[in-house]
Amino acid sequence: MRVSILEATKLTGKSDKTLYRHISQGKISCHVDEKGVKTLDTIDLIATYGELRNPESEKTLLVSAQESDDFLDLRVENASLKAENQGLKTLVIEKDKRLELLEFRKSETQKNTYNVRTIMSGALIGAALLLGLLVLKFFFNG
Repeated sequence: MRVSILEATKLTGKSDKTLYRHISQGKISCHVDEKGVKTLDTIDLIATYGELRNPESEKTLLVSAQESDDFLDLRVENASLKAENQGLKTLVIEKDKRLELLEFRKSETQKNTYNVRTIMSGALIGAALLLGLLVLKFFFNG
C-alpha cells in the first residue's frame, strides 16, 4: 500500500525532512501517483523503520525482527535482479550491434562477389572479342 509523505510521517514518527533525506539516499523508494503526489510504499517504510503506527488508534503496529529482515532480504534480492536485468539488456544491445555488423559485412561481401563476377564476365567478353579479331585477321591476312 502506498501512502503520502504526510501519512508516512504519521505512520513512522519521522519528520518529512528525514523521509526526503532517506529518499535521496535511496533508503526508501518514492513514487509519483497519477495526480503528481509523491507516495511511499508501506513495505519500504516497515523494512526501513521496523514499525508503523496507527494514528487513529494510537496503537503501534510492531513487525518482528525476522519479518523486517525478510523485507530487507527482498529489497536486496530485488536490487540484485534489477542489476542482473540491466546487465542482460546490455548484452542484448551488444549482440544486436554485432549482428548488424555481420549483416553489413555479408551485404558488402555479396556486393564484392557481384563486382568480381561482373569484372570477370567483362574480361571474358573482352578476351572472346580479342580472340575473334585475331581469328578474323588470321583468315583475312593469311
